[in-house]
Amino acid sequence: MREGAIAAVLHAIDADHEVIIVNYSVWNQDFTRELHSELFKFDTDRAYPSGDDVHFFSDVATGLTFIGSVVLHRSLWLSRRRPPYYGTEFIHVGVLFQARLPGSALVLAKPFVGIRYGNASWTGRTFAIWMFKWPMLIWSFTAYPESARAAVSARTVAQSAHPVLLSCDRRLLTHQNTIATYITARHPACGSCSPAQLRAFRARLPIPRGWAT
Repeated sequence: MREGAIAAVLHAIDADHEVIIVNYSVWNQDFTRELHSELFKFDTDRAYPSGDDVHFFSDVATGLTFIGSVVLHRSLWLSRRRPPYYGTEFIHVGVLFQARLPGSALVLAKPFVGIRYGNASWTGRTFAIWMFKWPMLIWSFTAYPESARAAVSARTVAQSAHPVLLSCDRRLLTHQNTIATYITARHPACGSCSPAQLRAFRARLPIPRGWAT
């Protein structure tokens, strides 16, 4: 946490925003190399008045996987349904977007917090989360238009080109059992996936220009 973080959040709270998002920088696991100086590329603090939460959703939902960046009114938390989002890995995102926000939101542009990439408690479940849980969560928010949801996540695995699937074969094979479990559950005829099948599966995915394979 950087100097001034608490004061900035308290000042934002005084403005009575329903939700405050604290920008953050991304580092390697031992904080020796900065990977991204700021997750949200905002030059100044950005306020979203009540009723403008579709833009808020489109602009920031992708970066809200880090729960430590989210500050919200306790009353909002208590008023929302939480059990449906147990097991999604991102209950706070479910609480925020299961319905339209009742008030304004603010994003603090300065990255007051630093996080370590690859250090999440769910790292071992990476494939399942980004290929299935995250898209299912985002597309469950029917209060937001499809165009906004599509800006955050592809709806299906077949439409997705997430880096997990576009990384090297070694990483894919690390998640072989998870891949086999999810694909077989949805397509029983596939049976268990061999390394060759995993590579073939990846080869069928759309690969954006400039992404290494």
